[in-house]
Amino acid sequence: MPVTGPDRIRESIQIATPSIIKPKNCFASGLFVRGRSGAKLVRGGVLPQGWLRNGQGEITLSDDVLGPSMTLLGFGSDMESMVDAETLADFSAAGGKIVSIGPRGQRHAQRRIGNYWEDLDDTFIPTSVPPGWAAIVRPDRTVLHDGPITEVRRLLRESLNLLGSRPASALTTLSALSTPAR
Repeated sequence: MPVTGPDRIRESIQIATPSIIKPKNCFASGLFVRGRSGAKLVRGGVLPQGWLRNGQGEITLSDDVLGPSMTLLGFGSDMESMVDAETLADFSAAGGKIVSIGPRGQRHAQRRIGNYWEDLDDTFIPTSVPPGWAAIVRPDRTVLHDGPITEVRRLLRESLNLLGSRPASALTTLSALSTPAR
């Protein structure tokens, strides 16, 4: 006897569960540093989206803040002061930018940190990461690498190596060598 009416709908729902229709937002292999860190972020997983506020009071979604570039996220600290000039130049040459996200209620830090955003709904601090954490995020919001801010230089170097980026100093040298002599 064929299944009809409510029973057919119930059967269809059981067959077409979300896990079958929608792929997982986490990858076992791909362009990210393998391993796990001490935070709830998952390398190869998608960065959660939350509401952020800047020093001018503008409220926007974190995806809009990150934009279409690779981003070094610092949680609870000024990332630019943690990265040496050479590594920062290499990251910038690879198209990277830096964004600092602080916990809700710490808007005073925005006066001393350039690209600082307050985590309005606790999406990041303390839900996903502890203060003093860093993450490198791809333009598609996939977590490339993460770890303690104290290791940010290593995190950036490993990420840049994975991406096949050459140091900015090497790019400058290559550019000079390829320029015809006059």
